[in-house]
Amino acid sequence: MIKRTSQILFIVFSAVLANVSSVIAETPLEGHLGARFGMSAQEVIAVFDNNDLVLSSRETTDNDHLIFAERKRSWITTELLYVFPADSDRLALIIEIFPGLIDTAPVRREQVEKLGEPSSDNYPESVLQRMQESSLIPVGVKQLAVWNITADGVNREARIMALEKYVRVEYIDNDLMLGK
Repeated sequence: MIKRTSQILFIVFSAVLANVSSVIAETPLEGHLGARFGMSAQEVIAVFDNNDLVLSSRETTDNDHLIFAERKRSWITTELLYVFPADSDRLALIIEIFPGLIDTAPVRREQVEKLGEPSSDNYPESVLQRMQESSLIPVGVKQLAVWNITADGVNREARIMALEKYVRVEYIDNDLMLGK
């Protein structure tokens, strides 16, 4: 009787976890730290105070508008880059750098809580090298986890990359990056 009850509880608990995972996996990727894809540069800067972000600088490179900021967390200060492609003043890419962090585990846990398990995270070294040669990811990436999220016809990604001296997280609206 106890064994049968344990089996039933295990089945019910597994079903609950499966439903929680599917809800998390369906969570849309709207942006990061209050900055939402499609916002103007002024709108992004306006959300900084509410998220303990400090503006570092602004610049234009190759006609892309870039905003740099810092985020002080209890365990690390991260660097953020907000990218507005040249053909628009709409936020399309957010990069957060965790200097000195070489283990992706704490950042990965946060992403899994928000977005569910990654779409893929087991890339062989040869594949990573080809991606780097094609400029799909930065040179030096040793580990990569990718969340591909398509909802309502919008194609977005979150990526965690382990490099030699830091961890890099990217949030990308692929359509806005392509000028759509």
